[in-house]
Amino acid sequence: MYNAQFDRVKTKDISKLLEYSDYDGSKLISVFLFLKVVLIEKSFALLKKDLLEIFTKFQNRFKTIEFGDILKEMGIKLENFYQL
Repeated sequence: MYNAQFDRVKTKDISKLLEYSDYDGSKLISVFLFLKVVLIEKSFALLKKDLLEIFTKFQNRFKTIEFGDILKEMGIKLENFYQL
């Protein structure tokens, strides 16, 4: 896998490479699983920490649309990030 070369990567290609099913629309999780594999542990831990801080910071700041609806539109299930 470390010798794999990607040009204009599609999330379905990443999912296939990692043998991960993204049929439920959580395509970004596939990308983060791939990043977990290719980044050094410290870099990935910082990325994960920063993302979770952003999600926590903004989850109650939207007035016209629910934060959960934003995550749903982006294909993000927050509980999946905690499992990475």
